[in-house]
Amino acid sequence: MRQRANIFTFAGGCKLFNLKAGKNSGGGHTLRMVEIKAVIQNEAGIHCRPTAVITQAAVEYSGKIKISAPSGSCNLGSALELMMLGLDHGTPVTIQVSGEDEAATAAKFKELFERHFDFPNAGQE
Repeated sequence: MRQRANIFTFAGGCKLFNLKAGKNSGGGHTLRMVEIKAVIQNEAGIHCRPTAVITQAAVEYSGKIKISAPSGSCNLGSALELMMLGLDHGTPVTIQVSGEDEAATAAKFKELFERHFDFPNAGQE
C-alpha cells in the first residue's frame, strides 16, 4: 500500500494535510488534517481554569484534536492530560485537527491557547 500526502500552507501558518491511502495512491480514502502553531500567552500558563475552558470546547467537537508541546503530546479531551503538559507562558504548541471543519476548529483552538484568560476573583475570598 502506498501513501501520498499533499500539504497546503495558508495565511497564518495553518497547514492542510491530505493523505491518500490505497493501492498505488489511486484509490482508497483521503485523510485530512489541519495543523497550526500557537504560543501560550496567558501569564500563568494553562492552569486549571483555562484547561477547563479548552477541554469543554474540545468535548463539543466530534473530530480529533491533538496538542504537541516540547514536554509531550495528548489528545485533547482529558483535562488531566492537558495539564500534565505543563504549558507555561511562552510555550509553543502545535494543534492538529482532523474531522469536520478542520481549519475553523484549528483557528478556534489557536485563539484559546493564545488567549489572555482573565479570572478577576481568582485566589480571593
